[in-house]
Amino acid sequence: MKASEQAIFPPTPLQKWFCAMSRSPSLTKAFEAVARVLDADTGDLNALAEIAGVDRDRLFWKADLTGVDLRNIDIDFLLPLCTRYEGAILTDQQRRKFRDASRTQRDARITKKILDLRAQAVSDFLSWYSSLNQECVSVLGGEILTADLLKELLLDPLVEATTDDPVSAEYTNNALSEIAPWVSSDNINVLRRYFRLLGDLQVPADENSEKLFGLHFFLMLDRDVGILIEELHPTQVFDNFWLSLRGPDLVLDAAKKLGRNRKVDASAIEVNLRGLSWETLLELFVSVPFDCGPDQAERFAAHLTRQNWPARETWKILKANSNSKVRIALFRQILAQGDEHRVAEVIRWLEDERGAAGALSLESAFSHIKSFDLAVRLANEIGPRLAANQLGVINSALYSLANSYEDRTRHQSFRTRFNV
Repeated sequence: MKASEQAIFPPTPLQKWFCAMSRSPSLTKAFEAVARVLDADTGDLNALAEIAGVDRDRLFWKADLTGVDLRNIDIDFLLPLCTRYEGAILTDQQRRKFRDASRTQRDARITKKILDLRAQAVSDFLSWYSSLNQECVSVLGGEILTADLLKELLLDPLVEATTDDPVSAEYTNNALSEIAPWVSSDNINVLRRYFRLLGDLQVPADENSEKLFGLHFFLMLDRDVGILIEELHPTQVFDNFWLSLRGPDLVLDAAKKLGRNRKVDASAIEVNLRGLSWETLLELFVSVPFDCGPDQAERFAAHLTRQNWPARETWKILKANSNSKVRIALFRQILAQGDEHRVAEVIRWLEDERGAAGALSLESAFSHIKSFDLAVRLANEIGPRLAANQLGVINSALYSLANSYEDRTRHQSFRTRFNV
């Protein structure tokens, strides 16, 4: 393209990008390639790469395709090249392909970043271990636990990985079995740091992990294994091992101990609820940190509310500062289980704690009361502190419940008293 033609026909975005390629170690060759591209009369990307004399994938790596019409071009070779395609002229199908490729590339970058962070965590552990004045000695033959052995066990599987996520249950099980000769109280500080690393790596576990842990660690350390499990991230296998170790009577204490420095796996908690009193369950939900989903929160709440506790104790459950999802589920479960006296306590608690209970709360709660006698007694109790719209909600509920002449008379008395 001549200079006079360039004034009339300015370079396209793709040609401008080729100009940027002049930042090459070999400037002469780069400028020659740019000149050939600018003089080319083609929009074929493969042809442009041949004209430039540059490998196609290298040439279009992270290229800005803004303004380039690709609608009649096979774009598959561009998909893995991290091009800036957002401003290109594309068909809908092509744009979907680019977006899918971008998500895949983003996921791959995230995976690589995670692997890099994990490898760095292992390297930091190896550096720490190498700096110790006293190395670990095997409890059997006196063999020294070397940094090279730890590197082979923990780091090499990460840097030589052929899968997206080499930190699997197999990795965990190797880490548990290969360290076994050095499991002793004398080496507890190193073992604790070792388990902290496994926690940082967020290692998964399976049933073999539990067997290996019980065989190599519990048999040697007995209840001191708790300080190792504390170093791990929340895992059902290991947390359940600890919670179930001492029986139902001590589940709460075990969960509290585990939850001093981290959250406890909610599934491990769930499988250890059997046999606990409602007071113990409530304390567990209040004092032990854990994360759970909505369905699991409902199961926790149902497990508590189905216990045989007196209605007058309802306020303790409602007032307890328990896990937020469980706390919300407790309200739903109490209302849904149909114990009218507990429902009445819910309404009283709402009124006491939040001022006048909202009309929607009253309507929802009163819908679970089927006894007119209980409903009218509750209405007269909280009526003096309710607003007009809330009194209207109660009036409608009482009207629906009133069947006999006596019921209707008492209902009328309520209306007269509160001018409804």
